[in-house]
Amino acid sequence: QASALLDLDVSGGSEKKGLLIPRMAYSEMINISSPATSLLVYSSDGTTGFHYFDGTDWALLSADNLGNHKATDNIVLDGYWLSGSGGNDGLMVTTGNEVGIGETNPQAKFHVDGTVRLEDLSGTGSRMVVADADGDLSTQPIPSGGPGAGSTLNVTLTSHTTDIDVTGVSYMYMNSTGNYDVKGLVGGVTNQLIYLINPGTVDDIKFKDDEGTQEFLKDLDLKKEEGAIIMFDGNNWIILSKH
Repeated sequence: QASALLDLDVSGGSEKKGLLIPRMAYSEMINISSPATSLLVYSSDGTTGFHYFDGTDWALLSADNLGNHKATDNIVLDGYWLSGSGGNDGLMVTTGNEVGIGETNPQAKFHVDGTVRLEDLSGTGSRMVVADADGDLSTQPIPSGGPGAGSTLNVTLTSHTTDIDVTGVSYMYMNSTGNYDVKGLVGGVTNQLIYLINPGTVDDIKFKDDEGTQEFLKDLDLKKEEGAIIMFDGNNWIILSKH
């Protein structure tokens, strides 16, 4: 071969022999002083096999089994799965960066087809998942006075009202003769949930923060035909959702 400095061609010859590359223990290989880039040796112990020096580290020269690699660029799946079995399952990332677990065509930033288990959200018995202001999830016991378990309270506001008693209440229908404010509640117990409903008698009912015995953590503006779910955390009423 004109481009080769050394060409050992034994085809057709009677002597069928190969080229024996220098071999040594792994500890000896990694202690070679100032190895040249592309230096080739055979490690006889540890991670056995042919190793070459890539200019920075010793790399195993073998079939790529992704066993000991460091990414130096982004990995593009290009419509293929990252799979534990080699089949069409596992993790899928679309060109829009939606991540699917067991889902070929994820429709959200994280889309799971199947049961999800989060060890950090475990606890005793059935629990409800809540999110704080930063979006961090946690669980709390479902209170005995939770949704559907308590009474319904019909409230008609004729003025700004302080400390509405919500003892044992699960639903509050908020009627009003004007755009009046609710300044705190009273009688709530830790983890109590209440559905607030504005059936549409007035355009706007405001639940004010930092007022009353049991304060709202922040203002809640309940417009006509809107609803909200609130929960008492032992100190304040927290808005879980609004719809």
